[in-house]
Amino acid sequence: MSTLTEERRLKALAFGMPYGLLGSARALSDESSELIKGFSVIARRAAAGAIALELAYALQKGDEDEKRLFYRDKSRNYGVDPSLTQYEMGLFHGENTEHDLDVIVQSKEALGMLMWMLGGHASPIDPTLPMKVEEVVRMMNEAGNIQTFIERAQVVDFEDIMVMLDLYRLYDEENVGDKTIVHYRRQALEWLITSENDWLRVPV
Repeated sequence: MSTLTEERRLKALAFGMPYGLLGSARALSDESSELIKGFSVIARRAAAGAIALELAYALQKGDEDEKRLFYRDKSRNYGVDPSLTQYEMGLFHGENTEHDLDVIVQSKEALGMLMWMLGGHASPIDPTLPMKVEEVVRMMNEAGNIQTFIERAQVVDFEDIMVMLDLYRLYDEENVGDKTIVHYRRQALEWLITSENDWLRVPV
């Protein structure tokens, strides 16, 4: 185990023990923080996800055709169409199932994790406390377009991201916290260090 891996593990355990982490799991990460996707990629995924989440909430209330058109235009005008995932594209074009809609809504925890990385949310170390997704959507809407969104965001230190990844791997391995919350937050973190473009395709 490298010194850096050990330091990450100790920090993750310090964060997690108040929530029931025992530290019995193995040290899980020795990846380099240089693997983390670029700032622009992270910001575009967050903004696209926020618009898709707005649409998902709107669809739960009805008036499907009108709302799909409105949010398709919003995504295009915001400048994040190329960053939409397969699930999100299906939602925008009426090709989704109820399961797909549920996946988009549940993935708000992944979205919240990205917003923490961009300086828009408090540190999400509690694996039982849902993130305040309204802050995510507000931050996106106040920017008005992707360029302003990127300019306003302030990414956290990449080593802090790697510690958070270790923490959620440990939560997952020791079955600590709410399973859905832990799953989607970890999925966002794992997505950061893979070549996969669609975060919902990243195995966890």
